[in-house]
Amino acid sequence: SRVSAYFGRSCGRAQAVAKLFGGAEEANPDCRGGDEAFEVLRAMGFLSSHMEKVRTRPQDVGPNVRANVEEGLRYTLEDAANATQAQTRMYRAWQHFFDRHDILITPAITMCPRPWMELYPAELDGKPTRTYVHWLACAYYVTLCGHPAISLPMGVDKLGMPFGLQIVGPRGGDALVLRVAAAIEEAFAHDPVMRRPVPDLAARQIIDRQISPAFRAGDYAGGLERAADALMARIKGEGLPAPNARAQRE
Repeated sequence: SRVSAYFGRSCGRAQAVAKLFGGAEEANPDCRGGDEAFEVLRAMGFLSSHMEKVRTRPQDVGPNVRANVEEGLRYTLEDAANATQAQTRMYRAWQHFFDRHDILITPAITMCPRPWMELYPAELDGKPTRTYVHWLACAYYVTLCGHPAISLPMGVDKLGMPFGLQIVGPRGGDALVLRVAAAIEEAFAHDPVMRRPVPDLAARQIIDRQISPAFRAGDYAGGLERAADALMARIKGEGLPAPNARAQRE
């Protein structure tokens, strides 16, 4: 499956990273109930932050915000109680996990980055996504438990899109997470596959030709839109114009 394949590539990078540690094993904290709890708690947050806006100025919010507010209005106090209980169980499971492990390394996301014009991935492995943020479960599980985490660029995937690993630490272990991330990035700084991707000439051309002129003219939205079109053309293999004399000198 696509998600399994994506995780497989993550595991390959994780195995390379594992050699930097004194010991490593495949393990994961218990995340059962995390999707349901996050959906309810997130919807509650949208109610408190956006309900009045949705009711009085619906034209100023997008479809996702409206959907989250409507979802929140469907939940009951029992749903909220169940969500907080699930969050507490998950939190305790994560504390137990970090009693025995220093760091957790996971994929940053569950699939290859999607086209910018797609509102959200509608399916994972052929199954409908639960919500428009379901594909970010690896990140929101960490959010539910309040642990520090960082996403570290680790090369690109087979489509040339950014590929990242998520490094998660124990509660209060923010400095540890940063030290581990810095050490990993330094260790692979000269690895052509694992190092942080470096922008190429094509990216510079897009900035010089699409973004900068539009921004100087005050057309920020237009500049970003034209830049996104140029990036998509690059991803699809369409040629870009040859660099101009100024770009060659710089």
